[in-house]
Amino acid sequence: GVNIKDQFARAEKEALILFKASISEDPRGILRSWSLSGSSFPCNGSWVGVECNSVGRVVSLDLHSGDLAGHISPSLSNLTLLVHLNLSINNLVGRIPPEIGSLAFLIALDLSDNLLTGSIPPQLEQLTFLSFLNLSDNQLSGPVPKEPGQLPNLEYLSLFRNNFEGSIPSQLGNLTNLKYLWLLDSYLNGTIPSELGKLQNMLEIDLSINSGVSGSIPSELGQLKKLRVLKLFQMSLTGSIPREMGNLSSLQELYAFSNNLSGSIPREMGAVQNLIHLQLYFNRLSGQLPVELVILQSLQTLILFTNRLSGPIPSELGMMKSLTSLYLGDNEFSGGLPDNFGNVTNLMYLEVRTNMLSGTIPDDIGALTGLSIIDLSQNTLTGPIPTSLANVSTLESLDLSDNLLTGSIPQPGQLPNLEYLSLFRNNFEGSIPSQLGNLTNLKYLWLLDSYLNGTIPSELGKLQNMLEIDLSINSGVSGSIPSELGQLKKLRVLKLFQMSLTGSIPREMGNLSSLQELYAFSNNLSGSIPREMGAVQNLIHLQLYFNRLSGQLPVELVKLQSLQTLILFTNRLSVPIPSELGMMKSLTSLYLGDNEFSGGLPDNFGNVTNLMYLEVRTNHLGGPVPTSLGKLNRLIYFDISDNKFSGTLPIDLANCSTLQWFKASRNMLSGTIPDDIGALTGLSIIDLSQNTLTGPIPTSLANVSTLESLDLSDNLLTGSIPHELEQLTFLSFLNLSDNQLSGPIPKENQFSTFSNRSYLGNKGLCGDPLSVKCEPNIGQSIKPHQERELKIKIATGCILGILAAVAIGVLVYYTVLSRAKSNNTEPVKIFDKRVKISYERLLDATSNFSHANILGKGGSCTVYKGILDGNMLVAVKKMNDGHSEKQDVFFHAELTVLGQIRHRNLVRMLGMFVSDQLKCLVLEYISNGDLDMHLYKDNLGLSWEQRFHIAIGVAYGLSYLHNEVGSGQILHCDPEAKKYTSRCRFRGPYKRLWYI
Repeated sequence: GVNIKDQFARAEKEALILFKASISEDPRGILRSWSLSGSSFPCNGSWVGVECNSVGRVVSLDLHSGDLAGHISPSLSNLTLLVHLNLSINNLVGRIPPEIGSLAFLIALDLSDNLLTGSIPPQLEQLTFLSFLNLSDNQLSGPVPKEPGQLPNLEYLSLFRNNFEGSIPSQLGNLTNLKYLWLLDSYLNGTIPSELGKLQNMLEIDLSINSGVSGSIPSELGQLKKLRVLKLFQMSLTGSIPREMGNLSSLQELYAFSNNLSGSIPREMGAVQNLIHLQLYFNRLSGQLPVELVILQSLQTLILFTNRLSGPIPSELGMMKSLTSLYLGDNEFSGGLPDNFGNVTNLMYLEVRTNMLSGTIPDDIGALTGLSIIDLSQNTLTGPIPTSLANVSTLESLDLSDNLLTGSIPQPGQLPNLEYLSLFRNNFEGSIPSQLGNLTNLKYLWLLDSYLNGTIPSELGKLQNMLEIDLSINSGVSGSIPSELGQLKKLRVLKLFQMSLTGSIPREMGNLSSLQELYAFSNNLSGSIPREMGAVQNLIHLQLYFNRLSGQLPVELVKLQSLQTLILFTNRLSVPIPSELGMMKSLTSLYLGDNEFSGGLPDNFGNVTNLMYLEVRTNHLGGPVPTSLGKLNRLIYFDISDNKFSGTLPIDLANCSTLQWFKASRNMLSGTIPDDIGALTGLSIIDLSQNTLTGPIPTSLANVSTLESLDLSDNLLTGSIPHELEQLTFLSFLNLSDNQLSGPIPKENQFSTFSNRSYLGNKGLCGDPLSVKCEPNIGQSIKPHQERELKIKIATGCILGILAAVAIGVLVYYTVLSRAKSNNTEPVKIFDKRVKISYERLLDATSNFSHANILGKGGSCTVYKGILDGNMLVAVKKMNDGHSEKQDVFFHAELTVLGQIRHRNLVRMLGMFVSDQLKCLVLEYISNGDLDMHLYKDNLGLSWEQRFHIAIGVAYGLSYLHNEVGSGQILHCDPEAKKYTSRCRFRGPYKRLWYI
């Protein structure tokens, strides 16, 4: 017997020594006690992590959290009586040895939180005593094995955070003793097997963060009477929440957020009396919030934001004594806030933003003395802010923005923990309370666009923790910027734009060492820009335009090496532009226009290699345009118009390959337009008007395929207009007037849309749209061989013309004859050979003119959305039923006009269908809605510059209709935003909306 015991001891020692040999790193020296000496054995009590039974056999090996690196040696299979094996939280790599399946007495196997790869060995099915299996947090691959379904004693199965393939095995339903199933974040797909409903001992299921798992929640899960936790979040589940979930009498936590669940929340959920946490946000749930749900006395968190729930918020919410978190935001709730909210005394988080709530904020909300966050923003709440809120000393965040609140902002009282205060876009009266300076923990103060008046209280300078202040768009707030704001050392963002501020910018602003953004444009600020601003080393954006600032641009600003945007246009700044600006490597936007700067552009501007927008228009700048600007290979917008620049245009500008806007009008530039300008193939706008440029218009401009506007008027240009420019299909504005151009005017493509105003003041030009006809060059000498070639060409042309005429005549004759014999009265006429449409295809495109396809209706027509041949979106304008002579006149008048139109800002007609019973126009489909939507309904936040270009686009289209089609006989009697559709393009230095 002694020999057998000794034999086992030596075998187990050898197995463990082999395991130690497979470990490549042991930084903590855990295995140092595993000695090779003959007197050292695993069961003598000195081997760390090893436990033995009373007869000296190894039964447990626990080396978790040892930072061990290496492989798992198959030799562990020789520990034949092993009951517990825990190697978790190490850096072990390689595969799981299949030999582990021979450890017949193993009860617990934990290899979690390692770097193991490969598939799970099927041999693990032999571990019939296994109760605990944790292989989570590895890099295992392959399918989840079906074999665990043959482990009758398994209670805990954790395989989460691996790289599995395939679906959740239905055989898991055979693990009748299973209590915990964790498969989250493992790249699984398929559906949730209904067989899981057979696991009557189940306590927790977590299948979340498997976006490949779709389908519905099986109703069979409602049979799990002992289930306490169900986690199904961040999956792709669809369908409704089964009513059977109301049978889960032990359920405490249900997380099914971030799915595509729809339908209503089952009323049966009100029977789950033990429910503590219910989180169903980021779904498509609809209907009302069930009253049965909100009377669950154990419920602590109810999180339902970003769904489609509607109706009133039930007043029964006031009975939920245990509720701590209520998130109902981004839904469609209406009505008022329940008056008895004050009874939910444990409430800490109240968020009902972005709904359609109305009425006043209940005064008893101040009784919720444990509140930490209140967010009622983006509703239509009215009335004053309850003064009782000043008593909620625990409040950390208060957001009542984007409502219709009135009255004055109440005194904040004692709110020592308040960090975030957002009251913007309301209809307040009165001034900014000076007592806000007592909120010593305040970090964010947003009061913009709230009809406030008075002055900026100097007490705000006491808010030493402040990070952002936004008081902008309050035109009633006047006075000066308090110098005390310079004490806010942590302040990162200060927004004071579109107010009525006067006086100078305080020098103390230079003390704002953390400031990154300062916006004080559109005020009445005067004086000079303080030199002290050069000390604000973290400043990124400085925007002071539309003020009355004067003096010189401080050289000290060059110290701001983080500065990216410097926007100072429309002030009274003067003297030369400091050459030191050329040292500002981070600068991307420099706007100095509409000031009184003199001198020239610094030669070293080419060193500002990140510069994208350079605008110095309307100053007194002169001298040559620096050739160094050709180094600005990121330049998009360049405007030097309305100055006194002289000399020639530098050829080096052709290196600015990203340039889209080039404006140099109203200067004294001379010489020719460089032919290299054609290399700037991304140009959208060129304006070189009102200079003294000479020579021809470069034919290379035809290479600028994106060109939309070209103004070369009021120069001394000579020669003809290159016919190559007819290739510019995006060109919508052309002005070549007041030059010395000659020859015929091109006629094709966009040139057919321009009026005579584009060419006036050029005595040598002829042809349409001018009234001057082009005379043949009779006196031009022709060489003998050219004369022979000309005669051959003329003769050939005449013969071909006669043959074509005869062919067309025969074709017309047989067409008329065939139509006379046919009962088909559905001819199709298409312009420009674009789309040939039969009556059947027209019906197919609009689903037989289905009501579901209606885009809009008018007094005489209905417009349908259609898809031709399954791939071409069109708008089909169908004249309303009923035939009258007046309707025919209107239809043919519209047809005549649309047939002439070719303009980028007007909807194009693709074709038409005409018969005695039906008249349709097939138009280009514009997908981005109408202008009314972009201006008023869609939260796009259009800037003033975008609105300006929208107006220009509409004006171009209307001007073309009024003055260049039909001899000015077209009237546009009722222009409305709803009648203009939009097409988005990325052009110029920002996203522009072209209205058509």
